[in-house]
Amino acid sequence: MNNFIPKQVVPIKSDLCNGLIVLIVDVCGNEYDKANEMKPWCSNKPGYFGNGLINTEEDPNITERSGKIGEIAFAKIFHCAVDLQFREKGDKQDFVFGGKRIDIKTTVKSVEYGLVRIKDENNNWITLNSDIYVFAHIIKEYKEEKFARVSIIGYSKKKEDFIDSETGRYKECLIKPGKIPDRNGKTHTNIEMPYIQTRPIVQLYDEYVILKNRTNSSK
Repeated sequence: MNNFIPKQVVPIKSDLCNGLIVLIVDVCGNEYDKANEMKPWCSNKPGYFGNGLINTEEDPNITERSGKIGEIAFAKIFHCAVDLQFREKGDKQDFVFGGKRIDIKTTVKSVEYGLVRIKDENNNWITLNSDIYVFAHIIKEYKEEKFARVSIIGYSKKKEDFIDSETGRYKECLIKPGKIPDRNGKTHTNIEMPYIQTRPIVQLYDEYVILKNRTNSSK
């Protein structure tokens, strides 16, 4: 097991827009190096999964580095161990918190929604293994300076926020085609969750603080 526990910090709370409170965390130095060491885990697979959609010759592991930066930012707040082990098919979840499986979804482009891939480029459904999806955005990144500033925006619960309680199916209003085709010209399908509809990340953080204080008082 190749785990890394970054130094815990108290996040900065900031207004994003429409009254949405986000948590700001910096990932730098050794933490940034850990993220940048991640190699393209899917480079040997065809279609959508080949090389990552935003990887380039100039920056061949930006997809993997960005995802790991988001995970490290979350771990700095919630005191989690980040899994750095290479897995051919990726991870089923990034963290487990309060018995719930958590997946961190990090974007590098400034958008107003979080994305969770729900169908592959051949229109096959993808099983969502996590219970909670946390949405983060890299506000700024300076690769040479080994620095990234991350905004952790909000979170959604799979069963309550993605699935229609009456039909038991994913909410049609959230399912959108991907914006970027793969190297074969095909597109996948996402759950596109508007940030304004996500649950406040400060709510999840407050739950963590309560759980932490309860654990410490019982020692």
